[in-house]
Amino acid sequence: GNWFYRNAYNDPTQLIYSYPEYIGGVYPFENSGKKTYKGFDVALLFNKTEGDFRYTLGGNMVYQKGKVVEIEEPIYPYDYLKATGKVPDAIFSYVAEGLFNDSTEIVSHAKQTFGDVYPGDIKYKDLNFDNIIDQNDQEVIGNSNSRIYYGFNFTLSYKNLEMFLLGSGQA
Repeated sequence: GNWFYRNAYNDPTQLIYSYPEYIGGVYPFENSGKKTYKGFDVALLFNKTEGDFRYTLGGNMVYQKGKVVEIEEPIYPYDYLKATGKVPDAIFSYVAEGLFNDSTEIVSHAKQTFGDVYPGDIKYKDLNFDNIIDQNDQEVIGNSNSRIYYGFNFTLSYKNLEMFLLGSGQA
């Protein structure tokens, strides 16, 4: 088994929020940002020999979770919009509250600013309570990578004949 803690810092990053727009949209790459990753991995292997037969059974698992410690991002009006403090693979999106049933429900709900709304359309949550659903109403709804990776293997041998099975997965 192994426990790990990794500091990842100074990744080459194009800093688009740190420079004014009048430089013409040519933003430099600089070593910036910091992320941490921690987790563990374990493995177990069992071997047994009986006469001409030999078998091996093994398995392993890795768990890893990261955190954005520092990243170049715009000044957001709400903390839930920031990537800092969240997992590096966070997915930001609108939060669905269900579907609109009728036009009365549409009129009484916060105004959704990205197109006409009809009964049967998705009803999004107003996270900042300003009665407008816009880019300020997105939060982390999940992540794009698995946290757990696992595998198993099995070997069966008889004299010089061998069969090997391998499986892996993620969750």
